[in-house]
Amino acid sequence: MKKFYLEHRNPILIVGVIAVIGLLIYRSANSTSKVSLTPAILSFASDSQTVSADAPIKIMVDTKENKVGFVQVRITFDPSKVSLKEEPTPSSEFKTIVKNTTVDEANSSGIITLAIGLKPGSEGKSGIFEAGILQFEPKVSNEEVTISYDVTGSQIVTMDAKPLPLEKKDLTILTN
Repeated sequence: MKKFYLEHRNPILIVGVIAVIGLLIYRSANSTSKVSLTPAILSFASDSQTVSADAPIKIMVDTKENKVGFVQVRITFDPSKVSLKEEPTPSSEFKTIVKNTTVDEANSSGIITLAIGLKPGSEGKSGIFEAGILQFEPKVSNEEVTISYDVTGSQIVTMDAKPLPLEKKDLTILTN
């Protein structure tokens, strides 16, 4: 009699149960892999809103409570209005320099990439910190220039290898 029971189960019911189990596994896997991380904020800090040879612009990162070990920022500017005076100066806390755009590369393309990491075994950096310093020289007078983060070319990675979502605050300065 048991054989009769197994042979005549409703195939639609069996397929339905398998589909529900598959959906539950899929949702469970997606909800654990997409843990909501607080976005990091990329911004600039400057003592002056005017570009001159002695006005450094700080590359600032706010990772909130997230401990990070790698920062890559891609920054754009108008090379017809300003030029990068010297290579970006990476933060002294990030000892590993993965990429640092040269002056010639930046001034020909209008793109700066700075990629830095902590030494292996480091605890990680969190909160608001300086990732580097930029120094521009004006090419024109009394014109606004926007120094902007390209979030598609930027990445901040936590100590457990999770990329953080990014938000940005660009900087508009006046050439002098």
